[in-house]
Amino acid sequence: MISHDPPPPLCAVSEQTFTGVREWLEARAADRTTPLVVGIGGPGGCGKSTLSRWLYHRMDDAEILSLDDFRLPREDRKKHGRYSSHPLGNDVDRLERVLEEAKAGRQVMQPVFDLEHGRVLEAIPLQ
Repeated sequence: MISHDPPPPLCAVSEQTFTGVREWLEARAADRTTPLVVGIGGPGGCGKSTLSRWLYHRMDDAEILSLDDFRLPREDRKKHGRYSSHPLGNDVDRLERVLEEAKAGRQVMQPVFDLEHGRVLEAIPLQ
């Protein structure tokens, strides 16, 4: 699960870029009656979590839905040898159900993947 703590300070170029992303998103969300769901993708270490946390602290009603928490249980992943960010290592059905709930404006439950036990042990409500 991504931390909701404020992100670290950014350099001027990143701050300007992130501000542009926020303004673009706000323009797209302005007249919507349902939530705007945005996916942020990219390789590890490219700043996805930093951007997510930055937006969370600067946009009204923003939430972070961490895809890392949609992993299949470790035992299920052993069957096909797909781990980490491989699509077959994820609970895509659960993710689709959660996104449908978000699109409909209903309460979303964020699964919390427990690394020690290798499975989701709980789900927490997002605002």
